[in-house]
Amino acid sequence: MILCSAVHRADDIEHMVVELKAPKVVIGAVEIAQVKRYAQAVANDERFSAVKGVKWHFWVVSNRYDDLAKLDIDGGPNPDRRLILETENISVGIKTWGEIIDENRARLQFFQEKLNHSANESDALRYLNERHSEFLTGVIDEDDEIEATEEMQETQNIGSG
Repeated sequence: MILCSAVHRADDIEHMVVELKAPKVVIGAVEIAQVKRYAQAVANDERFSAVKGVKWHFWVVSNRYDDLAKLDIDGGPNPDRRLILETENISVGIKTWGEIIDENRARLQFFQEKLNHSANESDALRYLNERHSEFLTGVIDEDDEIEATEEMQETQNIGSG
């Protein structure tokens, strides 16, 4: 299965094409050749090669890769990012689902620590009421909000006691 996405900015466009392999498929020579053929087709297509500021990122993803894929990654232009090919406007990489999950878990943890933020329903309703009260007249009743918050606190106290 192929997943595609594009990000448009003022001066450039980035496309990402991800070849999602079944978990049982081990990424090897066949899968690497396939994703490189995608990249080569884009590089050779005059509709894409003539446009300035367009970048293409191709990925092949599965549960694991073989020794050949590991060799390509280790000898590639950017092993930390798991890239096996990188030109001015095209990159090709290999990742496992585990690597993707680990990277994003670390990113989530970073944002949680830096923002030091934990929201609850009461805080969210208070914020909405402060910022957008003209749109919420009659929608949020402060007495109901206070009552709901007190009930939630009582429930939490019973559960922890």
